[in-house]
Amino acid sequence: MRKLLVLLALMAGTVGSQAADKNAVLRLKGNLEGLGNTVILTMMENQRQGKTDTLKAKNGAFDCKLELKQPVTLYIRGERGATPRRSPSIRIIGMPGETLQLKGTMTDYTVSGSQFYKQYAEVQAVIKGASNGPDTDRGAMQGARSKAIIDFAKTHPGYEPLAAFLENVNPHQWDDFLAMLNPEVRDGRMKAYYKPTYDAIKAQMERQQRAAKLQAPGIEVADFTLPDINGNPLKLSSLRGKYVVLDFWGSWCGWCIKGFPEMKKYYEKYKGKLEILGIDCNDTPEKWKKAVADHQLPWLHVYNKKGEGDVTQQFGITGYPTKIIIDPQGRIARSIIGESPAFYTYLDELFAQ
Repeated sequence: MRKLLVLLALMAGTVGSQAADKNAVLRLKGNLEGLGNTVILTMMENQRQGKTDTLKAKNGAFDCKLELKQPVTLYIRGERGATPRRSPSIRIIGMPGETLQLKGTMTDYTVSGSQFYKQYAEVQAVIKGASNGPDTDRGAMQGARSKAIIDFAKTHPGYEPLAAFLENVNPHQWDDFLAMLNPEVRDGRMKAYYKPTYDAIKAQMERQQRAAKLQAPGIEVADFTLPDINGNPLKLSSLRGKYVVLDFWGSWCGWCIKGFPEMKKYYEKYKGKLEILGIDCNDTPEKWKKAVADHQLPWLHVYNKKGEGDVTQQFGITGYPTKIIIDPQGRIARSIIGESPAFYTYLDELFAQ
């Protein structure tokens, strides 16, 4: 377990080992208005594994040393109060061997310290400038940030903190962006920070590309057989002749459950023209049957077990719910991921013809 070495700048005494390798220690200093007398610090390795410690402060001022094995994501906040429900937090990279100083408020602060953090502040300012443009469209804003950081990287390839802002770049441009950076930046100590995110998003994109191919309109759906709610085999081809919605869902999926009332309305609205086949995923048989009963779902249901014959692999399912509409000839008409109004609009347009 990582050891937290705390220096209370405004209190007497020092806690922790004095023999820690200085290259593995981040000196963290702050003077943040509104933070209060307690700092809650969460350190995330590989964006997943977190460790939380509580530090003493005095009116938002604190000074501590963190012994780190590698770059981590730091979340800094004060204690939660009744109002607001959740206190604001600062998210920043924690780099061993450096000095980080934060000053201002929890929502408007400056970053300074060692050379690494001076460069970090420059990159942060570039992104902030791109985010403050007149266009309020989220997609356009993300595009502006991506362009701004790429343009900055072209003229500052040796800035190590650039790799910390990879998530601000369009994932389709990640490889080009990383190629712009100097090898010591791309393959140096920052690699342990950005590589897990890079690998995870790249894998997700590959799954989405595979799903797009498997769920493309016009593809003839291969037949499958799964056990229905009574344990009897139900073959997809037995529903041929009408439109069929394959609804991939689970009792654990909040958005799946949220969509059931509207799905019931449309099932009744187009009864005789439309069949829904609920395909349960990642549930035990007991939880599946209970959910069908609790939500009084009137359409057909089958249980999909992981392993051999898993139909989520057949269709490359990447999110829940996923609704795949199959035409009367057994071909994919459309696929919609998530609980979206687009599904119901499509059905209205389809049956209005």
